[in-house]
Amino acid sequence: MKRKHWTLLLSVAPLALAFGAPARGADMPVTAPLYKAPAALPYSWTGWYIGANAGYGLGSRQGDYAYGQNLGFPGDSTFNAMPGGGFGGGQIGYNYQISSIVLGLETDLQGSGISDTHTCLITCSAGIPFGSSALIDQKLKWFGTTRARLGWATGPVLTYVTLGAAYGEVETGVSTTLTPSPTSSMITSSTKGGWTWGAGVEAALGGNWTAKAEYLSVDLGSSSASNFVPASFAGPFSATFSTKNQEQIFRGGVNYRFGPDQSAGIWPTRNWSGLFVGATFGYGIGRDDGALNNPTFAFANAETFVLSPRGFQGGGILGYNWQFGRMVVGVDADYQGASGNGYLSCVVACNGVSATTVDQTEPWYSTVRGRLGYAAGPTLFYATAGLAFGGVKETINQMSLGAPPVAASFSHISSGFAVGGGIENKLDIFGLLGPNWTTRTEYLYVDLGSVTDGFFNPARGGAQTLTSNLHEHVWRTVVSYKFGSP
Repeated sequence: MKRKHWTLLLSVAPLALAFGAPARGADMPVTAPLYKAPAALPYSWTGWYIGANAGYGLGSRQGDYAYGQNLGFPGDSTFNAMPGGGFGGGQIGYNYQISSIVLGLETDLQGSGISDTHTCLITCSAGIPFGSSALIDQKLKWFGTTRARLGWATGPVLTYVTLGAAYGEVETGVSTTLTPSPTSSMITSSTKGGWTWGAGVEAALGGNWTAKAEYLSVDLGSSSASNFVPASFAGPFSATFSTKNQEQIFRGGVNYRFGPDQSAGIWPTRNWSGLFVGATFGYGIGRDDGALNNPTFAFANAETFVLSPRGFQGGGILGYNWQFGRMVVGVDADYQGASGNGYLSCVVACNGVSATTVDQTEPWYSTVRGRLGYAAGPTLFYATAGLAFGGVKETINQMSLGAPPVAASFSHISSGFAVGGGIENKLDIFGLLGPNWTTRTEYLYVDLGSVTDGFFNPARGGAQTLTSNLHEHVWRTVVSYKFGSP
């Protein structure tokens, strides 16, 4: 009811009471009328919005470097092509709500710092006569998407899946050196098209503002680059570098929704204080830059590459929250088991008679973190940081011409830190669960430091070392039950 209608009603009501009182009898007491505040309107997602986003993206594909096809020892190195880095941009979209179903269309554009110049293949050695290297360069300069969204709204919280077109500028290059020839370089840059899919959650912050956490898988086809070295210690040399352009995008964003302010429909906030216990399920991708050093070989080398243990994860979580108005302070402790493998890399020659393969897995990790959140209606927006612990296993198999193969395996428990953020809200599955259940959509970056291992191969000159940094990107769902009043 509009303000002018309430003003009219409040003005007329005393007159109605005055004129109506005699008809009720002289001995009947006159009581004041009871007035109810208007009920809060249900939250509506229908309408236009505009916003900004920022996040982190990393590649998750295999690269291939084929070389020496016209020589007597052609090689074919396979490796993880994993450019990584931050990005930021904006989006605009429209939603249309039908009951609890929300249909939408969104388009976005981001500038990107996603790149990788770490990978160096074919021994990465220096000097005459055996100096050789292939430096790989990968960049995603910008990207955008145009996607449909299909969501389920529970008041001011929208959970959705999304699918559509993707596009962006990809730069791919390789610089090859074979002593005594000068370096030969080839860089290609082109705008690629493809597709994307993902999922996320968006919730009201208050006023016309909402915030979202979103994961996207972006596929921009494939790229290749080739170069030719006219002379080397073994004759003319040709090489081709190829890779698929697949990115994993983790981002957060805010939107301003045009239309009336619906804040009254999301207050008051729920009670977040108390002990909770729950289960987690998600997916983790490692981006572990590593190096294989052979300082005692005839031509000392240090190939650099990226290892990528990845797979599904699941486990349990225990925590406690304290609430002060709209601010929530908490502590979490969790343990996760992980599946999957390290996506095997083959470095140092890989020509059928000489090769080194490196694999890495991270079978478990655990974190103890603090949380700092802001409560808005049934939703908690939060950041988190703390300690991390985890296991890592590395396996090396080395084959040398005319010598038996050498295998080595190493296991470690490493420690470091974890940071991230997410959105937590009431879990309402068609009213089947009680008010004490919640669900989170959460991103974590887990850094477990670095590990170095040594092994011995007399056919390769003796002692060698493998060093890798342990970085994991995790996207997961947490379902928990809070004890006490909701």
